[in-house]
Amino acid sequence: MNTKFLKLQLLIWFFTSLFFNTKVQAQYSFTYLENVVVKVISPNTNIYSAPNLESYILDTKQKDDILNVIGEYTNWYIVQLKDNSIGLIHKDYVASLDPENTKLISLDNETIENIFNSINSLREENNTQYINYDEKLSLIAQKKAIDMATNEYINHFSETYKTPFKMLKDNNIDFKFATESFMVINNDSDILDIIKNNKFINVISLNKNFNKIGIGLSKNYKSEKVIVQIFINDTQ
Repeated sequence: MNTKFLKLQLLIWFFTSLFFNTKVQAQYSFTYLENVVVKVISPNTNIYSAPNLESYILDTKQKDDILNVIGEYTNWYIVQLKDNSIGLIHKDYVASLDPENTKLISLDNETIENIFNSINSLREENNTQYINYDEKLSLIAQKKAIDMATNEYINHFSETYKTPFKMLKDNNIDFKFATESFMVINNDSDILDIIKNNKFINVISLNKNFNKIGIGLSKNYKSEKVIVQIFINDTQ
């Protein structure tokens, strides 16, 4: 979504809340945030229309759901919902995802481990060198996967982050070559079949010019897994 539109939404929400909701404290102001994502840590966590637990419930999220944060107000995060509206979730019910907290995007995740192992297994079969998993690349891929799932698109270009190359440069990743691939799956059992039989994904996965991979994962409103893979060569 266009950042100017998000900021306008925030302004409209803030002043509307001040006018109609006496529990919004006028001495506080919201802060606009960019490139912030959080993971829900409690089941049946509500998203509210205003920063108090008595306001209207817009949505209910489950443990491990991922949300794009676009602002904060006192002890609340302002989050972007799947229809591009905004709501509020209390900070006590989420955990920040950033370079210091990469558990979600590590190889501890079964789906990501499955993708990583499938790619290296095929590379071995085709006498192609092992590709290394990179957590910083995975954080970038994770942001793109969340953006795609939240905004319901499948494309290399993102209104939020622009191109994959710009994302890499914005995160100070040096590379000689780079590319991005993605897949949308219902079951992990589909992974190997897609990597083998999707011509584009297969060619990238087996490309000997790449030595590092980052893998990001999110879920869309259909509960499908949206997976983004970023491949680079950073050899000097």
